[in-house]
Amino acid sequence: MAKEKTLKNKQIEIIPAILVHTKSELKEKIKRVENLVQTVQIDIEDGFFVPIKTIQAAQFRRIKIKPKLEIHLMVRNPIKYITDYGKIGAHRIIFHYESCKDDKEAKRLINIIKSKRIKAGISISPKTSASKIKKFLDDVDFVQVLAIHAGYAGQRFLPKQLQKVRQIRKWKKNLPIEVDGGVHIGTAKQCVKAGATRLAVGTYLWSAENIKKAISELRKDATI
Repeated sequence: MAKEKTLKNKQIEIIPAILVHTKSELKEKIKRVENLVQTVQIDIEDGFFVPIKTIQAAQFRRIKIKPKLEIHLMVRNPIKYITDYGKIGAHRIIFHYESCKDDKEAKRLINIIKSKRIKAGISISPKTSASKIKKFLDDVDFVQVLAIHAGYAGQRFLPKQLQKVRQIRKWKKNLPIEVDGGVHIGTAKQCVKAGATRLAVGTYLWSAENIKKAISELRKDATI
């Protein structure tokens, strides 16, 4: 019980999720949050794993990113991307369990990411059971649970995904769990009550008139 209490009292990390198509968009969004958060997440989509294609590694060159960089790979062949994002200073890389042909490939990806001194995260989409990644929980540095379907920003939060967060929290009391998608005032609190310690937030922040205030309000909502 003592460990669980410590986890609940720990400050929840709010991570702006950036889904853009151009270098100028990326620079503009990073500038808006760089002095407000510890980490930013950049969504990388290849047009195959999900229908749209976003900014790619080559466009990051010469962009100064002050916060730590979390890369969320929504791509068909994640192994091809890891070296590129390691070179631009990624602190964390998340890959999707669904992008792997089998468990052996998922394990290999975890090992490759960690061999580059990058934190390795595994993500599951709404249709994937938490039991599919149970075997990897001792190997990864954190888990991401998608509360929307991969690909598009602005989707509605899927509350049934919180059961996965609760289940993973039962299995691993102190493993960081990130919820991504549909996070706003109200759902932030639900995620934390279920066991989340990190919240990746896109539409709610980028549509706010005052991002600093929006982040502050999210942190208050996430305090339980």
